[in-house]
Amino acid sequence: MHALLWPKPSTSQDSFGSMLRKALALSCGLAFGLEQEVATALWGNDECGTGDAQCALHALQTRAAKNSTDDAATAYWDDQCTPCPAYLYTHCLAGGHLIGERGCGPASVHCEAQCKMETVVEGTEETAEPKINDKFRNCVTAYHQTDPEWAPNILENGFDVKYVRAGGLAGKGIYFATSIEATEHKAEHHGYCFEVRVCLGNSKTLPRYFPKDSCCTFQGLQFDGFDSATIDRGGFFYREYVVYRNDQMQVLKGWECEKDGQPKLNNTA
Repeated sequence: MHALLWPKPSTSQDSFGSMLRKALALSCGLAFGLEQEVATALWGNDECGTGDAQCALHALQTRAAKNSTDDAATAYWDDQCTPCPAYLYTHCLAGGHLIGERGCGPASVHCEAQCKMETVVEGTEETAEPKINDKFRNCVTAYHQTDPEWAPNILENGFDVKYVRAGGLAGKGIYFATSIEATEHKAEHHGYCFEVRVCLGNSKTLPRYFPKDSCCTFQGLQFDGFDSATIDRGGFFYREYVVYRNDQMQVLKGWECEKDGQPKLNNTA
């Protein structure tokens, strides 16, 4: 004798029942979560009495508004207009990390980044600002020679592009050689030598000969996706690096030197 096979219930009824059970479970979960939030607010707010749900909800709303205000206070647009997407280029030079972007430049086809500053947790010590911006990569050791009169200020405060009086072949930046010996013929002033960590980022290579003042500014380089310029004068020894921001340079050491870069006797620093 064969067993009877009863027809299964309608799949649509099953589906409706399943969705109803999930909705009830979700509703209970949300209610439970809200109760937990209220309980937390009551516990963390001395002004709210036990069981005072209205006061607790007000505390939650105030906390959310404060968090929103804090986020707005730590976010900024970095005013660097580069090709899109922004994360492929150097942004957030004032600090923090990239959280968004918007159109900029002609027809808004390029991108400006929105950045968020890092917040310091209350009760912890804030670390000192780095002397060089960690947004720039491709760092090299390079050399510069100048007048001894300016050396004390550079040793104390670092190089400052605002004191550049005239533009060289690559505009009003600070120029560095690949060796101290090469500064003898490249520097306009002599007597004090510096070894410097120079962070080039994405460096634009310029030919040996090109019209003076036809390039460059940091804003112009950034628009094309670059952070610095490298003048190719025919081999590594003759190469020059040019940077346009103070936070791309960190002085490693300095010494009084002869014109060829060799230390003056008994005058090393």
